[in-house]
Amino acid sequence: MARKQYHHGDLRGALLDAAEALVRERGDTGWSLREASARVGVSPSAAYHHFASRDALVRALSEHVLAQLGTRMSAAAAEAVDGEVGELRGIIAAGCAYVRWVMEAPAVAKLAFGLGARDHDVACHRTRMT
Repeated sequence: MARKQYHHGDLRGALLDAAEALVRERGDTGWSLREASARVGVSPSAAYHHFASRDALVRALSEHVLAQLGTRMSAAAAEAVDGEVGELRGIIAAGCAYVRWVMEAPAVAKLAFGLGARDHDVACHRTRMT
């Protein structure tokens, strides 16, 4: 019998989204890989095909949210650049985007820069500003 494919098509991405939602609701430590799996509607064993442990999911989530932050900061900087003082405006806009992100999701920021930030260089070169 053929195996049934995951109905959303991107289980890894769905688990990252579920974990981020759990972090926003319960904080950086108040959730489990089992809960993220249940939210997505799959068994924990299915999640283990993508993440060997909760720590692996936390590291991947850290990279994921830092990449989103980098995109957000780059977009804010690009939008603000105008005229001779454009570079300074871009830096200020990027900084403001960062502060807004931390204020909107403090538990996600704590996870990204605390528990999940085991390899600082990974996140930094993926979120490089243009």
